[in-house]
Amino acid sequence: MLGKLIKHELRAMLNKFSLVAVIFLVVSVIVRIMTLFEDAMEDSISFTMSFVFITSVFVIGLVGLNFYALFSSVTRFQKNLFGDEGYLMHTLPVPSYYHIITKFVAGLITWIVSDIISMISVVIAFLGVSEIAGIVKTISDLFSFIAEYPLQSFMVF
Repeated sequence: MLGKLIKHELRAMLNKFSLVAVIFLVVSVIVRIMTLFEDAMEDSISFTMSFVFITSVFVIGLVGLNFYALFSSVTRFQKNLFGDEGYLMHTLPVPSYYHIITKFVAGLITWIVSDIISMISVVIAFLGVSEIAGIVKTISDLFSFIAEYPLQSFMVF
């Protein structure tokens, strides 16, 4: 029953969150397009002002996406358990701590998804192909080191 509660809670939370995430990814694509044209248009004042504005919106959105994940899980907890829906939630044949576990797990998953989307958007907006290849090579070297020397790598971390 806990799995069903988590499934429905995730559907409800990620339904609204997905729209905000898509808008944020679109802003990161716009920042990337403007970054590509930055060298050609460096003398244009209007381009520079719009680039600064879009980049500021991107940075504010980067912080705001994580706060949105936090506040949406808190408000969902409050409305679902203490609001009008709380009457129906408490009639379900599950222990009361299942509701708290469900809200915590759904909020944690939403927060992790928002962090992943933030990382993807930073990669889209500011990193080129060579930087991404370097990051992938570094991560693969790290995993090969961990596979080759598991005890020593555990002691390093």
